[in-house]
Amino acid sequence: MSILVLFIFLGSNFFSQDKCKELFVTEVLFEQQNNYGNYNQSIELFNPTEIDINLSTYKIELVDNVGVVTYITLQGLVPSHGTYVISNGNANSVISQFTNYFSSLLTLEGKVAINLTGPNGEIVDKFGQQGVETTSTIIDISQLLNNPEYLEGLDINLGSIENLLVRRKPTVQNGKVIFQNMDLINEWNIFPNFLVEDLGVHTNACIVPVVSWLNISFATPEVVVVEGDENIIIGEYEVIGLENVGIEIGVNDFVGVFIDVDIYDVAFDAFDYEFLAEESMLVNPGDFSSGFWDLAQITDDITPEEDESSGFWLEVINDNGTGAFVADNVLDILIIDDDATGVQSLTNRFNEIKISPTVATNSLTIINGCEDIFIFEICILPISGKEVLLKKESSFDSIDVSDLSSGYYVILIRTNKGIVSKKFIKD
Repeated sequence: MSILVLFIFLGSNFFSQDKCKELFVTEVLFEQQNNYGNYNQSIELFNPTEIDINLSTYKIELVDNVGVVTYITLQGLVPSHGTYVISNGNANSVISQFTNYFSSLLTLEGKVAINLTGPNGEIVDKFGQQGVETTSTIIDISQLLNNPEYLEGLDINLGSIENLLVRRKPTVQNGKVIFQNMDLINEWNIFPNFLVEDLGVHTNACIVPVVSWLNISFATPEVVVVEGDENIIIGEYEVIGLENVGIEIGVNDFVGVFIDVDIYDVAFDAFDYEFLAEESMLVNPGDFSSGFWDLAQITDDITPEEDESSGFWLEVINDNGTGAFVADNVLDILIIDDDATGVQSLTNRFNEIKISPTVATNSLTIINGCEDIFIFEICILPISGKEVLLKKESSFDSIDVSDLSSGYYVILIRTNKGIVSKKFIKD
């Protein structure tokens, strides 16, 4: 028997500021000038420190591809653990209500990078890259949600996020003085630019504990194991910002979302793994910020039933008054059947199962392009994975999501080949 420890490096902090010690950018809203003459463009700053920060010595630099800089001087205070929003002076009324400071200089068209500079003129945070063309490929959020690998070939700059909104992940506790392509995937969440309800509000691990998987990122959501290796899958989790009291966290098998755990063997006889994780775990201050959790034992039944898919998600069971929550909670697994031969990749076939639209207002549809894959049931969960919001066993042509709040969601789709997860955004 071998032990498989799942760890994927999520990027270096070599070019980062000290954690929770300096102002940094947490949101960028980019919309081109619309028919009403509005420039709905904003930059949100976050103060992770214990003291108010005077902005009189800070500047925003907007850089074009040949290095010409537009300087925006700032004024006022950013309260401790609070935000400060700069918007274009012609922003609409929805954005204006969240804005602390208006500047006609805040126009992002033709710009490739945003620099936030500190009291000595040094860069304390950066988004985008100089030396690349302003006319970049615009990020297609419908592709990004369920096939983010296509970002790898792009030169990411402000032109890439036209008509989108990017929001720093709650696990990020400091700015970057050098921006790299993978930073967009590992440090930022991307939304349509109409999801502005959180503009001026930023929840961060400098303030409350944040729980996440360490062994996944948005670009690599799937872990692949081979049935015959009989691996034990060990998930590595991380709790950031736990300082005073302990919290209780739990891990759930995708299967358990659909049925009672006591009847796994009856209802899911084809699954080639045994769920091992204990129901919950206590994480106390002073413990290491990360730990390992035995999730499943891969078994080999010597039956060529082809590849299988499933996964696990995290939750906070008791935050003990800390406000702790989960980010990056879904861990997909694909079990390769070593007894089956000549079978098209299950991953490729699952790519033929699509949800439309990926940004939904009232309803969405599951499109199944595989004749040998049958959908039995779906469950919809918030990206934090705390509770099942919708469960449906038939009629997947029109799934009503009108009652869901705006934001990111995970839809688990149970099929005869296992459970696959997809993401969508509720408008």
